[in-house]
Amino acid sequence: MPNNVDGSAPLNSESDIYMDRLDALKGVYRGEEFEDEMVDLYPSCAFAGNKVPASIDTPLHAFIPYPHVDHLHPDWAIALAASNEASPAAGPAR
Repeated sequence: MPNNVDGSAPLNSESDIYMDRLDALKGVYRGEEFEDEMVDLYPSCAFAGNKVPASIDTPLHAFIPYPHVDHLHPDWAIALAASNEASPAAGPAR
């Protein structure tokens, strides 16, 4: 969906979800190894029938046992992870 002339996102381009419905999904969340099965449940949380799909990873932040999540996509980290020179010594992302 292209941006408006002023660079802003067009109306109805955002995914809105009911947080209480997303919180209710915590009861069926079976852990990290089963995260993919949660994606099919996201439409049941859509606000007012919004047809814009939620991203795969953003709603999963609700299931992480921390009070805050910084969801970032830094170019340097993506380039490092995708390069042939990536080193396991860098350790897992935190």
